[in-house]
Amino acid sequence: MNWFWKTVHWLQAKEREANLADYLIVLLTAAIVFWGGMTWWEMHDAGQQTERIICADERLAKAMEDSVTQAKSGMDASNAQSKTVLDAAIAQFQLDQRPWVGAITLVLDPQTIQFPAGSNISLLIANTGKTPALRVTYKLAWETQPIGTEPTLEYFKRKEIGSLAVVLPGQTISTNPFPVLAYNANRQNLFVFGVVEYWDVFKKTVHKTKFCYLHYNGRFITHGIYNDAD
Repeated sequence: MNWFWKTVHWLQAKEREANLADYLIVLLTAAIVFWGGMTWWEMHDAGQQTERIICADERLAKAMEDSVTQAKSGMDASNAQSKTVLDAAIAQFQLDQRPWVGAITLVLDPQTIQFPAGSNISLLIANTGKTPALRVTYKLAWETQPIGTEPTLEYFKRKEIGSLAVVLPGQTISTNPFPVLAYNANRQNLFVFGVVEYWDVFKKTVHKTKFCYLHYNGRFITHGIYNDAD
């Protein structure tokens, strides 16, 4: 009978061992689940922290972008204002320094318009500006009209186109003389008119000076029309 009881005790021992193994498996499984849960929680928390960091970085980047945009806008406005001021200063400087060429007077040779030979007329042109006038040209014409009638200011055939090339600041130049026929001063007025064209040294802009003179009492006086300059 000893072998029987030994067998019973051995089976009971194996049963206890099996129960212990089950317990150990349960505990190990629970530990694994707990560890997995903790790992997931840490990963989830880390993900939230990462998301918060990303959001903070995006806000910071947006703030920096807005700051750069605002700074650029301010700089563009400042540059535009500076350019406006600079352009105005340059324009004022050019206006102050540009050439101003105009007709000073007409000179008769001889001083009296004799009948029937007439006389020769020369135009005195002066540059009262501060820089040379370039490509200076002029056009002259004369006509007689009944007293009380304005000139037509048309250049007909009795016109002269001449070139003075360059007129320096402060320089006065006489044009080539051209003939004017005698006229009846009791019934007619003698008008001499023309235009001077020239370039400045800055913008290479063409400027014009128009003039019109009336021969009155033996001398030329400025008439009331066709006198302009730009």
